[in-house]
This record gives sequence, structure tokens and C-alpha cells, in this order.
Amino acid sequence: TLFPYTTLFRSRLWPFFAGQTLAMFDNYSLMMPIKLFQAGWIREGIIPLWNPLLFSGISLVGDINQSLFYPSTLFFVIFKPVLALNFILLIHLALTGLGMFYLAKIFVKHNHLALLAGVMWLLSAQVTNSLNNLSLIQSLAWTPWIMWLGLLLVRNAKANWWLPIIMTLQLLGGYPQHVLYTVLGTLFLSLVLKPKSDWKKLIIIWLGVGLKFIFLSAFVWLPFLETLLHSTRMTQSQAQSVSGSLHPIELIKLIIPSF
Repeated sequence: TLFPYTTLFRSRLWPFFAGQTLAMFDNYSLMMPIKLFQAGWIREGIIPLWNPLLFSGISLVGDINQSLFYPSTLFFVIFKPVLALNFILLIHLALTGLGMFYLAKIFVKHNHLALLAGVMWLLSAQVTNSLNNLSLIQSLAWTPWIMWLGLLLVRNAKANWWLPIIMTLQLLGGYPQHVLYTVLGTLFLSLVLKPKSDWKKLIIIWLGVGLKFIFLSAFVWLPFLETLLHSTRMTQSQAQSVSGSLHPIELIKLIIPSF
């Protein structure tokens, strides 16, 4: 039963110890070129809000997928590209595994069972496949943390403030769909686990969290919406849109086996 995990370690994690790149594909064709563009301007003391190299110029701050304001951008400023990429991937693997550990602790008493849940999550197909795209892994890594904080909302006042901050980090990661799916999943799970007498209080708390998130992340989603409204994706048919995106039903097929 350990064969898939040993194979996964050799194919996905061993390259780091051999001085090679952990994951390529979208990282090299889509993500790293823009990250190097961002890093070059930041070294000059300029935040690159505009990319003049595509079309006749395009908003870079409005391209949320490029995660300009996410902390990982600084890794490309400080380190060589391959080293920066490997560090980002490993940090987010550790981050999401630890988050799942704390989330599992809500449901199980023994640390070794929670640790097993964390390992199974970070080695799941959903997480490891996301290593091929920085935006995916940067956003997905925060999912268990948001769910953990969401389940603590009623009995922990600090969670009311930490949750919108973590949600903003997930949005900054570059894949806004994860924010929507994670929040809806967490809210559903919260309502299922809480007594009916707490539902009204829980919904009021979540509304407050949502308002804080909207205010805190406005500098990200406002330029994104402006760019999106002028995008050709807004004129696509439903069939075209689904063919280029992850359909919610396909997402459910991926998530349910993991849980």
C-alpha cells in the first residue's frame, strides 16, 4: 500500500535533493516568466502594475493569477529562480500538511491520526498535481487553515480576525476559485456540525467575516474585476467556459475521496 507514496516521493520530491526542479509544466511556461518580470522591476524599486510585453500592454495587477502581491514574489527577488520555486513548493506542502493536522484534530483525539490525515492530504492527487502551477498550490495550501478557523468561529473570538486575513492570503495566491469553494465548504460543514440553535449566530459571524474579507482584499479583487470585465472570457458561451475551467462537479469528484 506504500508503493504509490514511495513512487510519488521519487518523482516529485527527490529532484529537490538532487539540485533539480521539483515541478515544471505551467510553472515554466506561464508562472516563472512573469515572476522574473516582477522580480526585475521590484529590484529597481518599482511595483510592476502594468505589463507592456503582452498585446499592446495589459494590466498586471489585474491579472490575479500572477499573484503579484503574494509573499512568494519576494523569493524570486532574493533567490535564483529554480531555488525560489523549490522553496515555495516545499513551504506550501509543509503549510497545507500542518493545516490539515490541526483541522483533523477537531475530529480525532490522537495526534498520530491527525498526522496521518495531514500526510495523506499533502500527498493526495489534488495537492501534488497543484505543484505544477504556483497559483494553484499557493491558494490550495490555505484550504485546511480556513476550514479549521471556520469551525472555531463560534467559540474563538480571534478566529473572527484571522479568518479574513487567511482568506485574503488565499486570494493573493492567485486562484480565486479556491476561496469560493473553500468558504462554501467550510460554511456547510459548520452548519452541519453546529446545533440548530447556533445557526443564526454562526451566519451573523460569517457575514462579519465576509465584510472584513471584502474590505481587506479590495486592492486585489477591484483591479481583477476591471480586467475580467474587459476579458474575452466574458463573451464566451457556457460550453466554452466550462471546457477551459474546472467544472464544480469535477472538483467534487476530486475533493470527496480526499476527505
